[in-house]
Amino acid sequence: MLTNDEKEKCAQLFEWATDERTNSNDWNESTADVLAEMYAEILRCSSAMNLVSRTPGMKPGWGWLIKYVYDVVSRSGLGGRLQVYEACRVVRGAQYKRVILIELATGGN
Repeated sequence: MLTNDEKEKCAQLFEWATDERTNSNDWNESTADVLAEMYAEILRCSSAMNLVSRTPGMKPGWGWLIKYVYDVVSRSGLGGRLQVYEACRVVRGAQYKRVILIELATGGN
């Protein structure tokens, strides 16, 4: 189960990638896993453009998102925009934004 701090980090990561604010209390493991997939795709896209290193070979989950991605993104000072290509953030963020917003609205069911 996500802690309140982890939920807040998910909300911040989502906003950094999509410019959309969400209520941190709405986040759960299922929705955070989708967010992790979104960030894995953003990083894969950027990696293909030789800007960031590859993501782990395993399927990303919320644990990887909170432990690895949040630290990297938060240290950049601009919500990760120094770590990824803007085109990757915009395109991958848009692809996942609707799915995540629907999951948040339905409680991840």
